[in-house]
Amino acid sequence: MAVCSTWRCVGGQCRWLHDRGSAGRASRLAAAQLDQVVHRDAQKVAVPVAVFSDFFCPYCRGLIARLTTRTAAPPIAISWHELPVLGPNSVLVAQAAEAAGLQGGYTAFYTQLLRDGFRPVPAWLGEVAQAAGLDGARLVRDMDGPDVSARLLASARAARTLGFVGTPGLAVARSAVLGALRADQMESLIGEAAATA
Repeated sequence: MAVCSTWRCVGGQCRWLHDRGSAGRASRLAAAQLDQVVHRDAQKVAVPVAVFSDFFCPYCRGLIARLTTRTAAPPIAISWHELPVLGPNSVLVAQAAEAAGLQGGYTAFYTQLLRDGFRPVPAWLGEVAQAAGLDGARLVRDMDGPDVSARLLASARAARTLGFVGTPGLAVARSAVLGALRADQMESLIGEAAATA
């Protein structure tokens, strides 16, 4: 599966995975599926941007803060992907964030969680969701549901396909970057994508 023929790895940090038998193929996405999964929330009028993050990654927090407060042109459409690589608490937050996303409140939940702090129990995450204007009881129910599991699995497969072995991972159109980016580097990628759209 030659993902690198349709995607560009910026900075040389992505680890393009080569086909290593049926087990390797099963854990990645086919090239035809990759765009649909990576940019699942994209809108046609904006530059598609996908963020692969872990709540406990400090570089992810900085990237998410820059993207959620960005007002510069061109407009972007962000697809959030949880990639819980830093342990069991990361998995719990990822489930909650994806459950919040099912209610259209990913950013509100994430922002509230940054304000309130993290406690590793679903009931607390439900309270954070309520404070963010979401249905906390639904969030707790959805955390272990099939929709959240499917979104986490699709994100993990997309990350593997792009060679994201850590966080943050960023995909701007068909350019993939692994690791922290300065604001000017991010804006440059967005500008390049807008110019070639």
